[in-house]
Amino acid sequence: MGTQTIERSQWPRFCQRFTDLHQRWAISLDKSGHDGLTVSGVKLVSVELRGRDDDTAFAVTYRVPGESFDQTYLLRQPTKVQVERTGDEADQTLIVQSDKESLTIAFLVTAPAEVLNGIT
Repeated sequence: MGTQTIERSQWPRFCQRFTDLHQRWAISLDKSGHDGLTVSGVKLVSVELRGRDDDTAFAVTYRVPGESFDQTYLLRQPTKVQVERTGDEADQTLIVQSDKESLTIAFLVTAPAEVLNGIT
C-alpha cells in the first residue's frame, strides 16, 4: 500500500479521472472538524473542485441508496489531496485536508477499477 499526494495543479484532472473510475462505487464518508459527518454505504456520484484560486471547495456528491436525489458535501479551501492505494494499486482511500478539517472517502470494496468496471 502506498500514499500519493496529488499536486494542486493536477486536482481538476485528478477529480475527473477519479469520478470516471469510481462513479457509483459504495463508499463511506468521514469528515473531521467542527461539524463531523459520517455516512456509510452510499454511492459515489462525483468528486470535483469548485470555485477558483483562494475560494475553492472540494465537492463530494453521493447518493443514499433508495433516495432519488444526490447530496453534496463541500470542504472549503482544501490544502492537500492524497490517495492511498492497496498493494495491487487499487484506490482505497481519498483524503482531502484543509486547515480546519479533513474528509476521508473510503471504498467499501477495493479492487483495481478495471476489475469492477461496469459493476454497480
